[in-house]
Amino acid sequence: MERYVENDEDIEYLCPNCGAIVKRSEIELLPSLMCPRCGFRGLFKLKRPGKILFRAV
Repeated sequence: MERYVENDEDIEYLCPNCGAIVKRSEIELLPSLMCPRCGFRGLFKLKRPGKILFRAV
């Protein structure tokens, strides 16, 4: 019998404007999907393994 375990690792986003790597838990505190450091709204989702970039917005 196979078991599937949900990945509880926090998803990270990269801001192309300031270069900050932000965790999803930090972004959830904001009113919209934006960088909490510079306010830029075009974040990239970092996917594990290898940190492949995917456009989030």
